Amino acid sequence: MNPLKRLSTYRKQAMVLLGLCILLPLSSCAVFSYRAHRWEKSVSRDPDGVLSHARAKTWEGVGPSILLVHGFGDGPHVWNKLGPELATSGYHVRALRLPGWNEPLDVKRSITRDDWRNQVLKEANVLRERNQPLLIMAHSLGACIVSDLVQSGRLTPDAIVLYSPLFRVSDARSPIVSSRTWFHIGTRILPDSFIIESIFQEQAQNGVARPPTKRDPFNPKNVFIEMFQLMDEREAAPMELPCPLYLIVAEQDRVINTPVAMTWFDEVEAPVKKLRKDPTAGHAMPLDLETLAETRNLLVWFDQQGITP
Repeated sequence: MNPLKRLSTYRKQAMVLLGLCILLPLSSCAVFSYRAHRWEKSVSRDPDGVLSHARAKTWEGVGPSILLVHGFGDGPHVWNKLGPELATSGYHVRALRLPGWNEPLDVKRSITRDDWRNQVLKEANVLRERNQPLLIMAHSLGACIVSDLVQSGRLTPDAIVLYSPLFRVSDARSPIVSSRTWFHIGTRILPDSFIIESIFQEQAQNGVARPPTKRDPFNPKNVFIEMFQLMDEREAAPMELPCPLYLIVAEQDRVINTPVAMTWFDEVEAPVKKLRKDPTAGHAMPLDLETLAETRNLLVWFDQQGITP
């Protein structure tokens, strides 16, 4: 082919790719904005703008405190099964809501990872005022936040239980390239106002963990940036915990990178470490595990740490 014609062909191909890079994000933005607007009409919010089913909640008990921290796109309601059972066993249980989650998009646009960290610290300090031991149980993104705070020495609970910690995103549902690569591409070509919908169904092995409206599926671009930066900062934290650790992972998890979490477990130093790999649950472990059996597992481990009502 004539060099000039070849150059012209390359220019045309480059223009087509450039056009796709511009048009696809713009068209996706319109679609997601429309879907977010339609979804908003299907849910109800309280006067503070929080989804009515997603407010922080407390199951009162007289014994040691347990702080429950939810994950990405979730809320306190992810603990609706385990929370009451632990309280029945004598523990004082508090399920917090991380800032931004289950709130309007305009609120989410200003949320940072420090907002999440500070909320966990605030709730932990309140529970410490009860002058009782403090246990923290966290899932997914919440587990990443808690691990980051404990590893860095900013939070010192008496023990932690981590379910499917989001230390790195799995590539199991990422086409062509890794999830991290898609993230880098998205941060460069997507406008800051871009809304992203979580299109994947609940990853649960034992059935549908909850109705779709119980999730918080629409998030602006900045939330994903904060999530990835939090994961990176946690990875740089000291590999030492001042308290006992119970790590519970799902063997079939397609949301988090489980091998990364297990490598962390092997390498992190802690007074006591326990690992359980569950073959029955998916990523939504607090809802997917059989509640009474999981409560018994937790109570045995709490007793072994001397943290009992």
